[in-house]
Amino acid sequence: MRKISLAIIAILLLPPFSTAWSHDPAMQSPSDGTIIQAEGNAQTQVQNDFLSIDLVFEKDNANLSQLNEIMQHEAATALGKATKNSVVTVKTSGFSIYPVYERERIIRHHGTYQLSLETKKFDAGLALASDMQPFQVRNLSFSVSPELRRATEKKLLEQAIADLRDTLNIAAGTLGAKDITMINLTIGNREYSPIQPRLMRDPIAMKAASPPPIAAEAGESQVVITVTGSAVAK
Repeated sequence: MRKISLAIIAILLLPPFSTAWSHDPAMQSPSDGTIIQAEGNAQTQVQNDFLSIDLVFEKDNANLSQLNEIMQHEAATALGKATKNSVVTVKTSGFSIYPVYERERIIRHHGTYQLSLETKKFDAGLALASDMQPFQVRNLSFSVSPELRRATEKKLLEQAIADLRDTLNIAAGTLGAKDITMINLTIGNREYSPIQPRLMRDPIAMKAASPPPIAAEAGESQVVITVTGSAVAK
């Protein structure tokens, strides 16, 4: 019993072991070698090439019929302007009219009409959004287009796998192994972090008949690929 107690104390006194990789002794045998698990990462900054703008028109009216007529007229006018622009895609993203109550009595109706603009031509999109009054900009965001993102992720995937293999080779060398064989690979997180711009618009200019285009910078987005894998080291 004394020998067992001393062995337990010796194990507890060992310092913790932490690295970027790990191996599982329970999965180790002389014939199979040692299984090592590791992670590889790659990331880059990409210039945003896609613009999305959400526009909204809101109106109150005590007369439901009049309100509906106003909403339809403004929506048709806005859609007419937008559809003339061949480089900007427009779609209706929301429309609603609902009663507003006060002391359990309808005092007016509130209407909301929402449009979305999408384009890769920033100047055209921003100019059109400025010309869509009485619609107001509710949200404006720059991002990476699906095409550019897929191309970027493909390059990053190659780099992340290379980083994973380098880590496995270092781990195998530390363990005294001379050869590794990949047995598992998982493509994990595909992180995407767009930086949203700050709108810069003169309140006085917004009331003008022909306001200037909205000033905004597209900026960049960070794209990250993470892979995890296992290898047998012998």
